[in-house]
Amino acid sequence: MFKYGVMLLATAAVLVFSPAAMAEKKCLPHQSAVVCPKEPNGGIAVTSSGQIKCGPGACLIDRSGRVICSGVPGGGAGFNAAGTPKCEGGCQNGEDTFCLTLR
Repeated sequence: MFKYGVMLLATAAVLVFSPAAMAEKKCLPHQSAVVCPKEPNGGIAVTSSGQIKCGPGACLIDRSGRVICSGVPGGGAGFNAAGTPKCEGGCQNGEDTFCLTLR
């Protein structure tokens, strides 16, 4: 039983952290267009006012409603125990300039 549990856990880790899964580009519909991050592994988030912002790496919304993104392509972003954003390669504000609008 333990052997199969370890195999299942290892398989799940490969699926979650595999480059192929992380390379999937995320796009969002917006008005009459579709908005995607310019970076292949970039992040995208929507503010409470409906603005779409992107970044080089993963993006999240902080307590004040700002889009915060990892400063490195494909980098991770999350919150520490105090609720402060922490990002691989440092955090930066999400911006329109990191987004690509497809019509």
